Amino acid sequence: MGAMSAHGSEAEHESLIKVDILPGKGRGLVATTPIAFGTTIFAEVPYLKLEDNFAKLNPPAANALLAQQLRDLDKEDQRSFLQLRNFFPGLYPLLGTFGSNALQIHDSMHAIFRHATLINHDCIPNARYFWDKDTGRQVVRSLRRIDKDEEITVAYIMRGTRAERREMFKTRYGFECTCALCSAPAEVVEQSDARQAIIRKHDALVDSDRIKTNPVACMKSCRHLAYAVKQEYKADKGQSRLYQPFEEAMDTCGRHGDRARVVMFAKLAVASLQLCFGYDHKRTSRVRRLAMHPDTMEGFGTHSMDWETWPHEIPENLGGSQFDEWLWRAGEWAVPVMVKVDDEEWIATCKRLFLKEGWEPDADGSDA
Repeated sequence: MGAMSAHGSEAEHESLIKVDILPGKGRGLVATTPIAFGTTIFAEVPYLKLEDNFAKLNPPAANALLAQQLRDLDKEDQRSFLQLRNFFPGLYPLLGTFGSNALQIHDSMHAIFRHATLINHDCIPNARYFWDKDTGRQVVRSLRRIDKDEEITVAYIMRGTRAERREMFKTRYGFECTCALCSAPAEVVEQSDARQAIIRKHDALVDSDRIKTNPVACMKSCRHLAYAVKQEYKADKGQSRLYQPFEEAMDTCGRHGDRARVVMFAKLAVASLQLCFGYDHKRTSRVRRLAMHPDTMEGFGTHSMDWETWPHEIPENLGGSQFDEWLWRAGEWAVPVMVKVDDEEWIATCKRLFLKEGWEPDADGSDA
């Protein structure tokens, strides 16, 4: 870790960003230099924190606590907080400002950050952030190359149709999204909404009970989810979301003894996890180990050993749709899926991944 500044951003990354006034948005973050794909742009500790239940059950006391915390801050952080917009004005102005801008850091706690709080939304973002509980910092990472003077954006809400997202933005954040996706022609929005419906449907169909009782159906849902995600999030080739269906497919296969597919889905998941969380993050490291030692997966073989395979059984000579069918066990589905023409390139990429030891994404996000 680099040396820490007074407000908690890593000093080595501070030169990558600046606060700027953006037309129609107010304050936001802008890149001061080109930022490479998969870069930790900055990581910072919060300067204000508040437990959710305390804020809900005792607003006067919560407002008073915020006032006390605010008095203890330096002048720059005080000014930064007081300049934030308040979408919930009323008897408790500090609590309203906090609620309008705070980011969730635990299941029951929100916080304000000097920089992360200022990042504006885009439905097709160039960055993502997450709370790293091990370091106590909000980490911001680039999902693609970001040009000098380009605004840093994240997705406040990752899923839902345009109408659903816009309603949540208006209710929760007080703005109407006018990003490229939300402003796209009706036909493009309809296609996006259809993909979001697929993502929602199949995400809900994969759970612990179904993994145990109907693993074939779970594999089918994971496959539909992965392909819908890749098509919906083309800006980063789906890598900002693909770790979820790959990890779920890996878990399904592992709990039924399928070592070969644990290895393959682990490799695929690592590509996405490395982009989103970083090479050394414990989640990335755990899945990377499973690509080498599938038997060490927690819960391996607990449901059955009906799918037992070994890593050396990964097929090397199957092409295109045959490889896809083998990977997702599609031959066992009640209604096999047809591979579309635009799936072929991705299938070829998957195959190269599985058969290429030590694969890591290049700086531009490609696999070759």
